Amino acid sequence: MAGLKSIETDIEAGNFGFDESLEDIHMVIEDALIKRIGEPGRRLHTGRSRNDQVATDLLIWVSGVKYELNEQILDLQRALIGLANRSHEI
Repeated sequence: MAGLKSIETDIEAGNFGFDESLEDIHMVIEDALIKRIGEPGRRLHTGRSRNDQVATDLLIWVSGVKYELNEQILDLQRALIGLANRSHEI
């Protein structure tokens, strides 16, 4: 877990080099983890397909931004209602 936390810290600090030659972000993280903790890093995705990893990433992201997205959707709805009301008055 410490290896993943150190990668997270480096990413957030802007100190992480993303190797664009690797297939996707999952491979980038796995490669960095292997370099930091050795052989155990190869088991990062044991039992999970890439599709499972992408679906999990998306779920985690949506969970983190759902309230913000909801507020933005409400703002958009209010703006559209305001435009509709203005158009009706013309």
